Amino acid sequence: MKTIKSRILTPILVLVIAIPLITLVAFNISMRAYVNSNAKKELTNTANIVQALVKQDLGVGIIDFSNKNVQDAISTIRTVSLASRLSSQTDMLIFDGKGELLYPTNFGGSFVTKALTDQIGQNLNIEGRGSINTINDCGSSYIYTYQRLLKAEINRNPNIVFISSLNSADGFIAFINLTLLIIMLVGIAISSLVSILLSNKISKEMNELCRVANSIGIKEYQCCFRKCKIKEIAELSKSIDEMAERLSDYDKAQKMFLQNASHEIRTPLMSIQGYAEGIECGIVTDTHEASKIIISESKRLNVLVEELLTLSRIENQTYRKELVQTNLNNSLKEYLQRFGGLSIKTEKKISLTLPEKDVFAVVDDTLLFQAIMNITANCLRYAKTIVNISLVQEDEKAIIQILDDGKGINEQDLPKIFDRFFKGKSGNFGLGLAIAKSSIDFMGGSIAAYNHDGAVFEIRLKMAKK
Repeated sequence: MKTIKSRILTPILVLVIAIPLITLVAFNISMRAYVNSNAKKELTNTANIVQALVKQDLGVGIIDFSNKNVQDAISTIRTVSLASRLSSQTDMLIFDGKGELLYPTNFGGSFVTKALTDQIGQNLNIEGRGSINTINDCGSSYIYTYQRLLKAEINRNPNIVFISSLNSADGFIAFINLTLLIIMLVGIAISSLVSILLSNKISKEMNELCRVANSIGIKEYQCCFRKCKIKEIAELSKSIDEMAERLSDYDKAQKMFLQNASHEIRTPLMSIQGYAEGIECGIVTDTHEASKIIISESKRLNVLVEELLTLSRIENQTYRKELVQTNLNNSLKEYLQRFGGLSIKTEKKISLTLPEKDVFAVVDDTLLFQAIMNITANCLRYAKTIVNISLVQEDEKAIIQILDDGKGINEQDLPKIFDRFFKGKSGNFGLGLAIAKSSIDFMGGSIAAYNHDGAVFEIRLKMAKK
């Protein structure tokens, strides 16, 4: 498994080495093509100029060796060539028809060598006249062209050769290559240093994050991570801090939940146990009344356990979700009939206000009924005379409001009323509103509570697509 350091360092080094190398190769190819092209143009122009000057001075394009001394003809051509100002990298050679060098007789002050003239003499032929040819000698490159500008006996049939050396261009290219190579090596060194420092910094920050994550894994939530200047790592560390805080709160809530659940379960169990032992020992004489209390506490215990199981199934995602398109107008009418017993028991009225047009939402009917029943029961507990349930449509949301005409919710209690086992002054187990919130959240909706001439609970559900 690769480390962050190698992941960062390897591609950077590959790019730093590959790009200069590709640049170097491309430069050599393009520069070589440019130099060769220019040298060929200059050599062709030189040959054409000499030919034109010969024709201008002698009145012909071909010098006749049969009527003149060969050396006089060569001298004439040499004079014309000097007049054309041949560069120091260009020279003129004259060969006879057999490839024997006629001019120059010595190579003093010229880049031409005996080995070079021997190669050229062997390659002269009728088909190659006027073309640009390349030749190498002792690691140096040359280009040459030749024309039959001389008229002589058949056995001589001489050729005039113009040759240019590419040594100066090769030296220039070699110098540029050396410069680019030095730049490349310096760039590799600098890039490697920067990459190593950067990868070390990132690796150090990530190792620190791993340490914090491991600490959170063993429930050490108070792990401070020092601030980082790298935005992504800073955001990740912030997310880890927030996660640690949420996990800490959740851990505390779980511990509190277990304590409260144990307390709520212990209370009816102790009552049941106490009366049962009293009957067994003959201390309790009114067994009928004692049995009624035992039955009542058993029912209370059963309700508590059922609510705990419901809450656990919802929050652990083990509840089988069956969200279907539902007509909320009809559902709320049915719920109102089922709430009749609560209304009679509390001697308070429950009213329902529905829109003229049916409102449809995607819900689980069992969970929706459980949530509305728990909220309505809570409102009946604190209402003076009436609890009103209303349904309205707003944009793409179906809103169910349940409000009572009581004193409202204590402002200090508002943020906590949906917490498990949080109870008001006359609350039961403190699970009803927690189950309502979990049920609505499970269906993809939201629930909120506030005060407005009494307590108001507002449920927002996603409407069904038409």
